[in-house]
Amino acid sequence: MNGAGAVITLEPALKAIQADAQAKQKTAQAELKAIEAQSSAKEKAIQAQIEGELRTQLATMSAMLKGANGVINGVNGMTGGFFAGSDILLGVMEGYSSALSALGGECQNDRGKTKN
Repeated sequence: MNGAGAVITLEPALKAIQADAQAKQKTAQAELKAIEAQSSAKEKAIQAQIEGELRTQLATMSAMLKGANGVINGVNGMTGGFFAGSDILLGVMEGYSSALSALGGECQNDRGKTKN
């Protein structure tokens, strides 16, 4: 058998190996895409949960601070304005609200970055 005969004999086997490798590559790419999609869905669910928890905490703290402000305003009314705490508490409440809103915004920004 000469060299040309050996190449002709091996050509079908090489083509079969190449076709098998290409099929395996396509399968691996499809599996990778499925894994990426699943990871993205899990990540979005976790981010939505965290964002929901932050919003709940913000609403709870805001309600508590507004309630405390109402109590101070009530005491203020009964004492003829002796306590100036309501203005201070209002400032604290607005500070907490701003801080938590900023924190919620950072979560949204982080989520936007992970999408890209």
